[in-house]
Amino acid sequence: NTPRDGELARRVGEAQVAVGLGRIYQVKSGNTEGAIFNDIGAESIVIGPGKSVGNIHAPNEYNEISQLKKAVEFYTAFLRQFC
Repeated sequence: NTPRDGELARRVGEAQVAVGLGRIYQVKSGNTEGAIFNDIGAESIVIGPGKSVGNIHAPNEYNEISQLKKAVEFYTAFLRQFC
């Protein structure tokens, strides 16, 4: 329910582009606290490294080291927008 033209989505998109990921937004079924935050009026986005479909909450769930490194780049670019 977070608007794609809102500040949070805009800043996430800018960080994605800054690290070469492209501005990608998807809606995915899953269980996170994101909906709870949205229900109380706070924008939320669930984002993280790795393959989700067929991988998360499954036996032998994994992330590749390259995905973790790209996540560090993304989070750094995202947080630098606020500092």
